[in-house]
Amino acid sequence: MWHELSRTLVRGATNRPALPTELVLSVLAFADCLVPDSLRVETYYSRDTVTASSPTRRIWLATEPLDAATLSRISGLQLHTVGRDQRWPEAVETDLGPRTWFEISIQRPKPGSSKWEHVHRLPKREEPYGWISHYNVAEQQQSQPLSGQFFGPDHEIWRELHPGDRLAVAICIPQRPWSGTGMSARLDFWRRFEPSYW
Repeated sequence: MWHELSRTLVRGATNRPALPTELVLSVLAFADCLVPDSLRVETYYSRDTVTASSPTRRIWLATEPLDAATLSRISGLQLHTVGRDQRWPEAVETDLGPRTWFEISIQRPKPGSSKWEHVHRLPKREEPYGWISHYNVAEQQQSQPLSGQFFGPDHEIWRELHPGDRLAVAICIPQRPWSGTGMSARLDFWRRFEPSYW
């Protein structure tokens, strides 16, 4: 679709003059024309269950470090999971609200160590800074495939990411007796469309 649009703009039509290539590229960039980045699709098959009676955030999966070339190319991200939400017997029936969810955060190499540390958006914030991708469907017997929110070009995650960082996916539980399970996940990356031919 984007190829057809760019060709039409560059070549013009009987009732519309052709546009300069540079202008067309600017229009495509301004319109945030994105396509899946086939070079960056990460799939994980790693089951993990987090059970707790207090707020808990546990890293489930993490990407390889993202280099400068990758960060300059990608402009979108979406997490897809297969998981489920489980209530403990002692949880009261009226305890409504968020159950378990998946969160995406940034990790950075710890200086002088092989370990990773969370990037904190606010200097005095105690817990790791992350962005909620999506919630599990509450109290399901079977695991459910779900897709998270789309992190587009204007999302602040791209301003926080630096070369060498990696993205981590956490299973999160609020202050209730619940458990959250992740069965598998896929991270889809998107890039800006760049015409390869006119």
